[in-house]
This record gives sequence, structure tokens and C-alpha cells, in this order.
Amino acid sequence: MKIKDYVRTKKGEIGKITYISKYNTAITTDYTTNPTIAKCVSISNIIKSSPNIIDLIEVGDYVNGLLIKSIGDKFYNCGHTLVYFKNIKSIVTKEQFESMKYKVGE
Repeated sequence: MKIKDYVRTKKGEIGKITYISKYNTAITTDYTTNPTIAKCVSISNIIKSSPNIIDLIEVGDYVNGLLIKSIGDKFYNCGHTLVYFKNIKSIVTKEQFESMKYKVGE
């Protein structure tokens, strides 16, 4: 893990590391909710890191508003639609989706 790597946290947040402190924390820019806000994230809360944001997407996440059902070599399978890596415009992780959903009748 190094500066400019993308990270995925246990909460499903995706960000880009801008600084790593000597106290095992990283300062990240949050790419999934507000790219202008920096966050302090404990290294122990980071579950994946990569220089390529595409590597952090998992089955169950939403890319361009479509549910990811499987991941291929150059694309994500969203049921009847394929989203090619180069065409990704937005990501909502499954953890974020769960925290934002509203259940009718509660």
C-alpha cells in the first residue's frame, strides 16, 4: 500500500491514499461519496489496495447503476448488460447500498 493507491475499507468506502502517517493511518480522498473531502482511515480498516480502482470492485457492487453479477477479464457482467472497465463512471459498493437502503414498513 502506497500513496496514490486506491483502497477499499471494511465499510465499503473507496478512496485514494494521499498521505500515510507513522501512526498507521492513511489520509484518503473518498471517491464514492465526495471526492473533495479527505478522510483519516486506520490501516487496519483497509481490506484491499491497488493502483487501479477497477481491482477494488466486487460482485454485489453497483457500477454505473447496474448490479455486478460476475467479473470478467475486461468487463463486469450486470445481467444482460456488460460494462467494460474503461466505461466505468460511478461505483456504489454493496456495503454503501445496504447502509442507504430504506425498508418499507419499518
